[in-house]
Amino acid sequence: MSIKLSFFTQKKFIPVYLCFILTLLLYGSIYYMAVVPEELALGLGIPEEFVSHFVNIIPGPMWSDILLLYLFPVIIFFLLKYLAPYTTFFYSKFHKAFYTFRTKPEYGIYIKKNKNITTGKLMLRILKLSFLAFAFTGFFIPQFAEWFRFNYTKMIETSMESPGLFNSEALFLGTFASVPLIMLIYFPIWFLEDTGIISYRKFNKKRMNPDIEGVNRIFRDFLEYFVGFTTILVYINRVYLVLYQETDAFTRINATVLIPLILIFLPFLVGGLIALPLLLYELTFDSTNSHIHSFLIQHNYTYIDIPEFEALEVENQDLTRKNS
Repeated sequence: MSIKLSFFTQKKFIPVYLCFILTLLLYGSIYYMAVVPEELALGLGIPEEFVSHFVNIIPGPMWSDILLLYLFPVIIFFLLKYLAPYTTFFYSKFHKAFYTFRTKPEYGIYIKKNKNITTGKLMLRILKLSFLAFAFTGFFIPQFAEWFRFNYTKMIETSMESPGLFNSEALFLGTFASVPLIMLIYFPIWFLEDTGIISYRKFNKKRMNPDIEGVNRIFRDFLEYFVGFTTILVYINRVYLVLYQETDAFTRINATVLIPLILIFLPFLVGGLIALPLLLYELTFDSTNSHIHSFLIQHNYTYIDIPEFEALEVENQDLTRKNS
């Protein structure tokens, strides 16, 4: 497969590159504020353990953690790319289970005439994955904060400060570490959507309109509602814990400010970790689609086309004669 430089210079990838750069700047800023005297870091001194450990569950210092945080998503992508035919087939069968007691749909592979993806859609994919990573981590932080923030338990027990700030730091670090896990949820849904599997139901004996939809729609809608709802819940929960369980006013302010900052900038920061997988996804789009289609054809799926609306129009006279 020949790779053209023009592929990487497309305007639609600007948000992806921006996220990648912002994430690198974030890591550089953390390192700078951790190693220089606090007065040179604008008073925002960061504990040295951020450099010596960073994400606690990942062995090694900050520089090796960052390399692995970028490497893990790439490895996960190639794993999911290899499994894409099987996950796509599984979701299409799972989709059929929703119609156990209803008219079952027929399935086909819609031949997409336009395979381009817009800048907005790329940005939406980054947003959704980022917020799910935040919500997922927020639910598990109380039990697993030690996994992400080095010496979390010891700091809680011995520090003069209240736990809110340490909890927010664990949430921040854990969100980055959870990206590969969230990719296991989202990338198969994106493969399913971009493959073009369509479900079709026509009701000849019922007064119902035909039903044509992408198989991915049920799973996509569920994830969108889930992400929105859980993100709000986690956000409210974190702010509540800080505001009403902190006794130190200074720590309370710091932790309260940190949480919304995490939420506001998270899509751009987490997006940097999936920049390479997203580029690889688009770069290998045609070959992956062909691989998935070949597998589905072997399992009795057929290609279908959806005509333009004008091709579906019926002359009024013909329709009148048919109904009379």
